[in-house]
Amino acid sequence: MWGISSVGRAIAWHAIGQGFESPILHHFKVVGIKMEYVVVLITAPQAEAKELAMTLVQEKLAACANIIDTVSSIYWWEGKIQDDKESLLILKTRQDMVDALIIRTRQIHSYTVPEIIALPIIKGNHDYLNWINESMIV
Repeated sequence: MWGISSVGRAIAWHAIGQGFESPILHHFKVVGIKMEYVVVLITAPQAEAKELAMTLVQEKLAACANIIDTVSSIYWWEGKIQDDKESLLILKTRQDMVDALIIRTRQIHSYTVPEIIALPIIKGNHDYLNWINESMIV
């Protein structure tokens, strides 16, 4: 991980916990080692994707939603392989909002078991990550 040994990571984490700052430790904190920001993937019926994305952004559960209109999804459902066309939502949000985003998505999504997967952003444009945070302030 970033060319740093596990001992080096442990020392870095200890120093962060003690309030010590350095450019390397600043990198660990700002760019996402604490995984403050996440990308959330949600699949949805094409007819429902835009409204779902709009609701999640309007309610400030996500700063941004991109919609890939058509993806081919092949999956098991109720003992059979399904082959469907869906939309893929790519949302950017803060980690502390993921649980609320999942709850709200389950309330408004038409699927019985919607795909909602959060992935950490481990590195990114500092200005963009700040924008995510600023966009979600209520």
